[in-house]
Amino acid sequence: WNAIRRTDDPEYFARGFGVGIFVSAYPLSLLHFPIALGLAFLARGSKLAAMTGAMVTNPVTMGPVYALTYSLGRAVVPFARKAVEPELPWYAALGWWDLFALFVGSTIVGLLASFISYYLVRSWAAKIIAVRQRRRTRRLERMRKRAEEQLP
Repeated sequence: WNAIRRTDDPEYFARGFGVGIFVSAYPLSLLHFPIALGLAFLARGSKLAAMTGAMVTNPVTMGPVYALTYSLGRAVVPFARKAVEPELPWYAALGWWDLFALFVGSTIVGLLASFISYYLVRSWAAKIIAVRQRRRTRRLERMRKRAEEQLP
C-alpha cells in the first residue's frame, strides 16, 4: 500500500512486481534480490515491488517451483537426461543439460507468471489509486465547503 502511495502510476508498481516474479522462478536463491533490483532499475519499475515479487520463491515454495520448472524444461529440451543413475544422489547426477533444462523451464514459468502478475497487479494498483483519488477529491470538496461557510 505504501509503495503505491509514492506514485500514482500503476504501471510503475506492476513492472517492478512482474520483474520480481520473473526472477523468483530462477534457481538462484541468493541472487534473487540483486537481480530483481537491477532488472527493476532497467525496466523503470518499483524496486520495492520487485523485491516483494522476488520473495515468492522462499524455502517453503522452492521445492514445488523448481520441480515444476525442471519438469517443464525437460519436456521442452529433448536432449536432457530422462532418468538419474541410481548409484548417484540426485544432485550429483545433474549434468549441464539438466541445468539447461532447469533454466529453460524457469524462463518459461517466469515469463508466464510475470505477465499474469503484471496485469493483475496493474489492475489492482489502478483500483487502489482510483479509490484514493476519490477520497482525496471528497476531502478537498469538504474543505472548500467549510472554507466557504467560514467566509463572511
